[in-house]
Amino acid sequence: MRGEVLFEFVPMGASVRVSALCADTLLEVVVQAPASLSRDQLEALALRKLEAMKRRASSTIGPHASDRKEAQLARPAVPALADRKV
Repeated sequence: MRGEVLFEFVPMGASVRVSALCADTLLEVVVQAPASLSRDQLEALALRKLEAMKRRASSTIGPHASDRKEAQLARPAVPALADRKV
């Protein structure tokens, strides 16, 4: 991954909340993991999720676009209220 990535670590009991922010795209991901993991392991986990989100965001169609398209096609057309006769 190119560019600077900023990490934030927030201890939450037996786990740690890790935020990773890409400085170039301003894309942010959050993961939770056991507090027993090393800082390097936590950063690697968050970085892998950030890279996956960047791949999805850069695709031409976008994540889950086919699901939305199928849902729109399956939805019955509803006439506008102005077109209805009372």
